Amino acid sequence: MGFYIDMIDVGQGDAFLLTLDQSDGPRYMLIDAGPPSAGEVVANFVSTHAGGHVDWVIGTHLDTDHIGGLGAVIDRCSIGQVYLNLPTDVRGTLTTLLMQRLLRQGKSSADWDRVQQALEAAR
Repeated sequence: MGFYIDMIDVGQGDAFLLTLDQSDGPRYMLIDAGPPSAGEVVANFVSTHAGGHVDWVIGTHLDTDHIGGLGAVIDRCSIGQVYLNLPTDVRGTLTTLLMQRLLRQGKSSADWDRVQQALEAAR
């Protein structure tokens, strides 16, 4: 028994498919899925190398270059379990951040755009 790690080329960001050999057959774990533009690439990779099924999906953090492509994977592949590293209340956090943005508290417009995109991808 062993395992394989495939690093999927998604450009900026990360996506890894782990194949874990088990006595009753392989299990697959997808860690991140790159940016939204890479979602189809990752879904195609999963279809080709894991038969379109992933036992576990892990989103490591809310940067869109890590979780942005997960939507396409979830839409196109069968998934056993999904684990996302999220704030406890994504909608509430997004609402608070948007209110702070309207009041121009602290961050530049580009910073707020990046935070908003990440939270929307997570949702």
